Amino acid sequence: MDDIWSKISLFESKDLVKKFYKNKHDRELNSGKAEEIVSSISQGKEYFNSAKDANEIVAPLLFYYGVLSLSRGAILFLDPFLRATSLKPSHGLETTSWNNVLCQGISRIPDLKVKINNGTFLELWEVTKNTEIFSVFTNIYPNRMDISISRNEDDNIGNNIAFKEVLSRIPELSRIFEQTFDDYSKCYKSIAKKHSRYIKISILESGLGLPDKDLIKEEFKLPNDIDIEEKDDHDLIRGAKNISFSIPCSSLEEFKERVPLIKNDNEQNIYIVTPIDNVKVSSLLNIYLTSFFLGMFVRYYPTHWMKLITNSNGDFSYPILKKSISVIEHKFPRLIFEKLEH
Repeated sequence: MDDIWSKISLFESKDLVKKFYKNKHDRELNSGKAEEIVSSISQGKEYFNSAKDANEIVAPLLFYYGVLSLSRGAILFLDPFLRATSLKPSHGLETTSWNNVLCQGISRIPDLKVKINNGTFLELWEVTKNTEIFSVFTNIYPNRMDISISRNEDDNIGNNIAFKEVLSRIPELSRIFEQTFDDYSKCYKSIAKKHSRYIKISILESGLGLPDKDLIKEEFKLPNDIDIEEKDDHDLIRGAKNISFSIPCSSLEEFKERVPLIKNDNEQNIYIVTPIDNVKVSSLLNIYLTSFFLGMFVRYYPTHWMKLITNSNGDFSYPILKKSISVIEHKFPRLIFEKLEH
């Protein structure tokens, strides 16, 4: 983790930011905008440092402020035309009817919803092009290949996104999600192997067993002519029950259109992830959403948050929320640097 921050610290130098900007955009960066980028990145770093040392009562809010500052620094660096004064002042997300939900108790926290509006969230979506960078196996095992897919389709995402739906699409939370909700997460741990003209995906058995083949066809909108086979073994992992299917894709464009969203967790395990309202949301944006939910909940509903972290009735979501805070702390800075670097 310290290594990521040492890399991000390169963007706390005005001279280096100017050099990186010139390499990326092939144009000079003026000192005023360089200072704006450096200030946002430095502020984000300090929020993260403060959050790591803070009490659990306030840490999620500080992490969100760090997420927001790092995001604005990245937006300014990636968009050659925006200045700090032209950034939208809003966060880009808005809570919807949280009072009505929380008056029913802390057991309803996963049902909280947000809607998207103009602000930092959509600005981050636009400058990153909702890009996911991931790796899959090649047909020469155990070699892997890195793939970068951009999907800039924010107009189609729904206006009421539930916290539970966001949590279910974070690979690092897939196991604890199933233990918490007794339901499959929307991240299916898989083995994905890319061949020259197709990709073969094998969804592995989880603690809940293998998902139903019809469910997978429906969730990933697989064409009727794609057959799904259930197997008791896998050629790469002996004794690994799985359901497998192959999708033709001979070009990157076909891959983008036909293949489900693929994400890697921090250990580089492979997951296929269902869309939110038919939109494939990148890991970076999904963690931004998670941090917003937690930050606003802690900020505006401190009594409910205190009940959750002090073993009150209805606190079943506490373990998964605690783990999601760890994901924000360790993964978001890495994903931001990934976007700055590429």
